[in-house]
Amino acid sequence: MVRSRIAFVFISGLFCSVLLVACQHDSSLKQSTTKPSPDTLVYSYKNIKERAADCGTKPDSACSEAVITYAVFPGHKSLNDSITDRLLQVYVNDIPDKTLAMQARSFVEAYMNDTSRMSDGDNMIYTLESSARIVRQDSSLLTIQFDSYSFSGGAHGSTYTSFINWNSSNDKKITLADIFLPGYEEKLRNIAEKIFRDQEKLSATSSLENYFFKN
Repeated sequence: MVRSRIAFVFISGLFCSVLLVACQHDSSLKQSTTKPSPDTLVYSYKNIKERAADCGTKPDSACSEAVITYAVFPGHKSLNDSITDRLLQVYVNDIPDKTLAMQARSFVEAYMNDTSRMSDGDNMIYTLESSARIVRQDSSLLTIQFDSYSFSGGAHGSTYTSFINWNSSNDKKITLADIFLPGYEEKLRNIAEKIFRDQEKLSATSSLENYFFKN
């Protein structure tokens, strides 16, 4: 699963990098670096925090909790829904949560219902920290970075990073198909595979079966 996240983060980063480079060569997207565009979207950050019932007066570092921080854009339902949907993918229960507040509560409840934590002297700490933050914005492009770390028992925690690039003018998500010519898929996959093999020190013929790279 760790390998799958490496591949996913790599592809997400490649997409974002290509997009940013492409936009720098589009005169319609150029903006002053010293004066923000007057038509950028207004947003504020919202914070959701749930602490386990057994936290008491413990500091956050010693308490099982869920903390979700994300940008909210008044009057932009489609964008807000896209942000929420992406964050809901970070931690999924047997019954998917419909809101981020439900996700935070479900995470803490899973900790309270985990009887195995008692065998560890009640010292096991569940952690969910996720965020959706604005890393770029001009009159036509909005880039949101999603980061998350979660630990809910097991050998190690799980990290997650992805991006949404949003066309502020058309109020829609930018996809690879919006950037590249038709038929780009195989060419881009070959480029990504070569870089991935170099990164993981794999030969050109080594199997990628354990890396979830297919498709």
